[in-house]
Amino acid sequence: MHLTCTSNLNDEPTALVFFVNGKKVSIENPDPKVTLIQYLRRNLYLTGTKEACSQGACGACTVMLSYYNHHQKKIIHYSGNACLTLICSLHGMSVTTVEGVGSTRNGLHPIQRNMMENHGIQCGFCTPGMVMTMYTLFRNNPEPSQEDMERALEGNLCRCTGYRPILEAFKKSCPCGLGLCQQSAEEKKEIADKKAGEKPSPDKYDKTQDVIFPSELQKSLEYSQRDVMFVGGGYKWLRPVSLIKLLELRAKFPNSTIIMGSQTSVGSKIRNNTLPSPEIICCTQVLELRRIVEEKNGITVGSAVTFAQLEEYLRGNLKETKGRDCNVASALLEGLRWIGADQQRNVATLGGHLMSVGQHDLQTFMLTVGAELNFISPKTKSKRVAYEKFMTNGVHAPDPSDILVSVYIPLNKQNEYMMFTKQPSRRGMDWAVVNSGLYVKVNDKKHIEALRFCVGNMENKPCIIEKVSTTAKGRSLDETWIPDASDAIIDQLKGCKTDALQYKISLACGFFYKLYKQILETIKPENGKNNFGLTPSLSSGAQYYDVPNPEAKEIVWKPIPHAAGKSLASGEAIFIDDMPQYTNELSMWFVTSAKAHAKIVSVDTSAALAVPGVVDYVDRRDVPGSNLFGPLYHDIPLFANKEVSYHGQPIGGVIAETREIARAAAKLVKVEYEDLPTIFTIDEAIEKKSMIEYVANHTNGDVEKGLNEAEMTLEGVIETGAQEHMYLEPIAALVVPKIEDKEIEVFINTQEAKGVQADVGQFLGIPYNRVTVRVKRIGGSFGGKALDTITASGTAAVAAWKVNRPVRLIYTRTHDVKTTCKRHPTKTFYKAGFSKDGRVTALSVDMFINAGWNSRTTVKVMELGMIAMESTFDIPNYRGTGRVCLTNLPSNGAFRGFGAPQGTFIIQSIMYDIAKKIGMPNDKLREMNIYKEGDRNIHGMVLKDFNLPICWEECKKQIKFEEVSKEIEEFNSKNQYRKRGLAMSSAVMSIGYPMLFICQAGAFVNIYTDGSVLVSHGGIELGQGLFTKMIQVAATVLEIPVEKVYISETNTVTVPNTTETGGSFVTDLNGGAVMNACQILKDRLQPLRDAMPEASWEQLIQAAYFSRISLSATGFYKSREKGYDFKKQGEGEYCNYNSYGAACTVVEIDCLTGEHQILRADIVFDVGKSLNPAIDVGQIEGGYVQGTGLMTLEKVVFDKDSGEVTSYGPGNYKVPGIRNIPKEFNVTLLKEAKGENRPLYSSKGIGEPPLLLAAGVHLALREAVNAARKEQGHNENYRLECPATPEKILMGCDGPIKKKVNTIEENNQNFFSPSFLILQGHNLFLQKNFKMSLYDGLDIDKEEGGSTKPVVAGWSSNYKLLQSQLQAKKASSSQSRKSPKGLYKKSNDSELYFNQITGRIERSPRMPANLGSSPFIPSEPVPSLTGVADEYDPLRPNDYEDFVKKRKEQRMKEREEDMRKRDNDEDRHSRRRRDRDRDRDRDRDRDRDDYNRRGGGEMERAQRRRDEEEEDDYQKPMKPGGGAAIAPPSSLIEEDQVSNDMGGSPIMPNRSGSPPMGYSIGLGGSVASKIMAKYGYKEGQGLGKSEQGMSTALFVEKTSKRGGKIIHEKDLPKIVEPPSREPASNTNLMKNPSKVVLLRNMVGPGEVDKDLEPETAEECSKYGRVIKCVIFEIPNGEDDEAVRIFVEFERVDSAIKAIIDLNGRFFGGRVVKACFYNLDRFRRLDLGGELDS
Repeated sequence: MHLTCTSNLNDEPTALVFFVNGKKVSIENPDPKVTLIQYLRRNLYLTGTKEACSQGACGACTVMLSYYNHHQKKIIHYSGNACLTLICSLHGMSVTTVEGVGSTRNGLHPIQRNMMENHGIQCGFCTPGMVMTMYTLFRNNPEPSQEDMERALEGNLCRCTGYRPILEAFKKSCPCGLGLCQQSAEEKKEIADKKAGEKPSPDKYDKTQDVIFPSELQKSLEYSQRDVMFVGGGYKWLRPVSLIKLLELRAKFPNSTIIMGSQTSVGSKIRNNTLPSPEIICCTQVLELRRIVEEKNGITVGSAVTFAQLEEYLRGNLKETKGRDCNVASALLEGLRWIGADQQRNVATLGGHLMSVGQHDLQTFMLTVGAELNFISPKTKSKRVAYEKFMTNGVHAPDPSDILVSVYIPLNKQNEYMMFTKQPSRRGMDWAVVNSGLYVKVNDKKHIEALRFCVGNMENKPCIIEKVSTTAKGRSLDETWIPDASDAIIDQLKGCKTDALQYKISLACGFFYKLYKQILETIKPENGKNNFGLTPSLSSGAQYYDVPNPEAKEIVWKPIPHAAGKSLASGEAIFIDDMPQYTNELSMWFVTSAKAHAKIVSVDTSAALAVPGVVDYVDRRDVPGSNLFGPLYHDIPLFANKEVSYHGQPIGGVIAETREIARAAAKLVKVEYEDLPTIFTIDEAIEKKSMIEYVANHTNGDVEKGLNEAEMTLEGVIETGAQEHMYLEPIAALVVPKIEDKEIEVFINTQEAKGVQADVGQFLGIPYNRVTVRVKRIGGSFGGKALDTITASGTAAVAAWKVNRPVRLIYTRTHDVKTTCKRHPTKTFYKAGFSKDGRVTALSVDMFINAGWNSRTTVKVMELGMIAMESTFDIPNYRGTGRVCLTNLPSNGAFRGFGAPQGTFIIQSIMYDIAKKIGMPNDKLREMNIYKEGDRNIHGMVLKDFNLPICWEECKKQIKFEEVSKEIEEFNSKNQYRKRGLAMSSAVMSIGYPMLFICQAGAFVNIYTDGSVLVSHGGIELGQGLFTKMIQVAATVLEIPVEKVYISETNTVTVPNTTETGGSFVTDLNGGAVMNACQILKDRLQPLRDAMPEASWEQLIQAAYFSRISLSATGFYKSREKGYDFKKQGEGEYCNYNSYGAACTVVEIDCLTGEHQILRADIVFDVGKSLNPAIDVGQIEGGYVQGTGLMTLEKVVFDKDSGEVTSYGPGNYKVPGIRNIPKEFNVTLLKEAKGENRPLYSSKGIGEPPLLLAAGVHLALREAVNAARKEQGHNENYRLECPATPEKILMGCDGPIKKKVNTIEENNQNFFSPSFLILQGHNLFLQKNFKMSLYDGLDIDKEEGGSTKPVVAGWSSNYKLLQSQLQAKKASSSQSRKSPKGLYKKSNDSELYFNQITGRIERSPRMPANLGSSPFIPSEPVPSLTGVADEYDPLRPNDYEDFVKKRKEQRMKEREEDMRKRDNDEDRHSRRRRDRDRDRDRDRDRDRDDYNRRGGGEMERAQRRRDEEEEDDYQKPMKPGGGAAIAPPSSLIEEDQVSNDMGGSPIMPNRSGSPPMGYSIGLGGSVASKIMAKYGYKEGQGLGKSEQGMSTALFVEKTSKRGGKIIHEKDLPKIVEPPSREPASNTNLMKNPSKVVLLRNMVGPGEVDKDLEPETAEECSKYGRVIKCVIFEIPNGEDDEAVRIFVEFERVDSAIKAIIDLNGRFFGGRVVKACFYNLDRFRRLDLGGELDS
């Protein structure tokens, strides 16, 4: 039947009409730039469809698209990516989103319900897309097979679950509800009997809820059979329905863009204004282009036929090719099968694919089969062009006006054979690394008559290997000539300009061998059949854990579903970008650096500001407070100042009406640079000595002796690569400024609410109590949404502050990946000593870790990684060192495991190398060296309840290790081209932070009069099930149903000073706080319960309310009492407990392609007594799968020149998909685990530890590769790189082809990965004389054993010696500093200084490489550098009081005159006094008083600071003698000349402008002091960084080194007396200087009045009795040093509490510096030498 087509192209523009969830949408003048996801979310407010990547590569935006086929008389449903679909292409179609499937109000669809009940939901950001993918499948096929399901899910990514529970949920969504529909007939009965009791019994889903396809679209031909034209957004969208009309339009608009189906590339060009003309012709409804015509010798496929339609036709209609192997149809199906995923195949067309520039699979197929293209144009007749000829000139039509109408594909005749294959980086949803097709024609004599072998993706177009064709012609059909064919392939391809040339040529040769052998076996079946490729299999799994009695009153220990599962499955759950827009809301986008390291010469914003819709531009000049932030030191600029240090660093931001305008305008900002040298890799950093000063040292025993006495030794290098978090929800922030009292509200998907609150407050110069941070949930994080979210919230806050309007900032996936942190790459050199029977006796490990441009959290990552390396095996002689390398890449940061995955992989690889060296099974060697119960590890932890051996043995028993080993050995002997490997792996990870101040949490619980309970706590729901577990804890304590308990969000109003959510410890901390709060409430209610035993919960609460019993409680929890300082190995406790697990992994590799699959993974994990077994199993599965990505797939690639990340999203950065999980995935929670007496219901933390087990995947792959190599005659151990990509596996398997391609020279690639192994540096680091110390080149004494630490015998001689040598070294290196190397830290010796505390030359900690300025190094010795012995402790009485008393009198005399002048100068302070009095009347709150006391001139000071930044260099050197202008006391002059020049306190040098002492006092202050003030200080109670005592808190180290003594005044060198001054008044004398606290930068110049002293004394009295408070102001002094406040306490412990609480506190734009003012007198000497036993 032919339908009549009508034209509307000459009339007025048509209105766009489509339906969404059954409701009609009509748009006049639609804008072709608008995508479906934009319209759904911003116009229809249907936010269930998530925008995660905008690349069509993650599936989070999947919707169901439907249309009525009037020819077939049926409704067609298909899944599609809303982020790629342009709304103009939807005319006459119906769209179904997750909101149209089911809802919490009207009932969930079975798919949604099963996702929740089968625990397929974690963060939930991917869930709506998963639901829509499976919903579409079930609408088309009510009884899909499991293969259908796995195929459908190839286009959907999940970073949390490991896919197994998602697949299980979908199995149970089939009609039977039991997953039987996917099973064979014989399996159905067995499964039905097994699962009958598990069948869910929720309310039946009402099928009438399914969206009914609009009858209007079925009845009317108007939408599908009529030409339409849409005009809007500067474009004209034309959609003809006939070929005649198409040709007319092409003639009228010769430069128009043709769309056949998918709009991926066209949509991008529209948004970037790169189309050649504004006319777009959409051919999706041109009937002549949508036909498939079967001809005598082939088929003609219309250019607008989609891949899905073509595949359906080939499977169902082409009957004469069925049953024939190696035919064209089967080869084409193979090609279609692995192009993209269903979402792409449903819209991608054959014509669009072949006419697009790029690497495409079917281009190679068409070249191989000899296809022909049919073109037609308005001017000429139709023409047929052979595809081979078409490709010679690139992808271009014969004439610009030609239109591809169809493709003729010849079908193979008798004696013709065809095969096609490809190798992707990841199986499922990936393009080919190399693809190949082979066509063979034989004659009756079984000789080759013709052969065509084509290879694609070597360069920009496929090629025919002509030399193979020539070689093959006339040959007998056998294997004898295959080596000649390989030589021909290598010879022709060796000149290709491509990366990984050796690998790609090896693939091509392997493909030829495989395809030719399969054709040969088809023709000559009598020769037998080889098993090529991986063993086909589907996914399955089992989970084993104890479930308590369902009747038990405890809610904990039960596998209840995710608390927000219903909302997440229905798309109703709200994430940041789902929040409705404010009416006056603006959007912001970054102007980022295009250079990795450069000076900013100029920034021109004029073009951007001229764009309509642009409101303003912000940069560092608009920051009201501090422009710096950081976790340890505030040295990270929010906006770059005059230098950029990595590609993508924020320079400024454009504020506009929409995000599209902001992003477009940001590209118009012109930035000029002056290039500076760059460093990208660890090897470059080592070569150029770009490393921070800190060196981690973990030692045990005598390593040198152990290595010398070892029977055997082994040296090696191990490297791990970077890993991208790839959380599905990008970083997002919405900042809403309040008009009243400078309040601001921040909605941000962060792991660290407190950090965001603090830093936003500092950026804006307002107190923290004005900043409210709110976090509802996060769509995945894994550590990536900690520090990086501060950039987002901070820049958005500055923008909102400037324009005083809400500002939204949503990262694009590209920006998120390119600019945020990654997992740290490492490079480790080791030397091991061991006996022949496998006992490891000595190990030396040197780890180098790539921090990126700033070290921020790297030191802690390195330390914890080294702990993981040292926590499993008992090695009596051990030495581990760690160095942090600085490079010009985005700073690396926290990632799931926080260094432990790297450390675990390193030690497991070392043990594997040792096992191979001595020929022992790897599992046996590790069993021999593992710790035992009761052992003490090198950090002093006694291993109680050491469950690792139990997990290990249980895992081996579960998988039947010995049997499987024999099966694998037999399999490998029978299979030449595929090999299997088996490996055990273990996980030991410490749970609990080493620093005690972050081992605390709070909670707030409210009970309402209806009996409902609202719980608030400091943890953040990342998808790890935290809220669900907290609800279980609360319900268990209160003994109520979980339905009564609700958690809304995490915010800084209800629970302040929260601890960052991470470290697998958040459940322990917050669970303890929730339990505490609920127990308080329960105790309050107990008298009523005793009096009303029969009352219901609701009645009990009503009675409590009328009895005036408080129904609100605050809970608090802190963990252990001992902390840990990494500088003092073995002292204290570095964690609460260890988490243990074991895994056994079986893998299979394809020796011809390098592809692999995980056949089986069995995991046994110790989680104590699990709070929620289902959630914990999900964490184990998800962590393991994420770890397999690190081990096998995920490779971050950077541009060599610019440092730009080029793997910028799921499109080209491959994370594991549904096809990459273990085919059999079994998880067991260890039963009856020892040590079930932990405080939170005997549970253990989970989340990070399971990722460590993935090291076993890499070990198993090494086993398989070594098995392949053994077959080739190589018996040595092969070190497989990490990640073990197909390239690394294939090149490791070796063989004849590998030997041939090894001679080919690789092209110089313009890309690199931090994981690339550079072996040239191996020997360099194993040389005994290799110099790594800062002291190299200084001719000073060293300790015995080659230590590079200087021996300081006395202050005078050594100081002079060091100074003179340092100056000499500086002079000798002045020429080298003119070279590029001179721009880096390690070669710029002006940045070294003599640390008077440690007695060593050190590097300034002020700024990292290429950012910091050089600290002042005094040219003459300073008398105040006199040291004190290591035995000095400020809490112990010492014989220095008389010395202090004399020095104090001298100081007081020098200050008296200035103090008198200052006290009499009342007129200067009238303004401040007036402002203070007004503010005090308005608000008596303490924080308000703090702000008012300092707040009068904060804006002026901020402006002054900005002006100084513009005048001075960003990296200006510190001024010598800054602060020396202070009047008496005289010792303060000496103190300031030293400590203040270093930018810190006398306790510890510090970076300028940042809270001193980082983790110890700056971050731990206020909370610790409040607790101590409330409960009273107890002597010996831990404080500071490690909470091991007062001396540790103050960094005053005690040692037992020989020769230490107290330096008395009589021992001091002669000090020139200062000019005499008038006698000092007793008013300002301090009685005991050892108890005096010096406060600086609390107020500024001109803000001191007579009331400030008593006010300060009163405020400080909360720490203890205050003897006196004295304030000095320096005329014309530096802003932050002009006012000094001295507070004398009665007790030393009171002074310490004041320092801890006040130091680093932020007041009105100022960071207070608090310290003991006289401790500079008592410096310790570093005497070196051996320690006393």
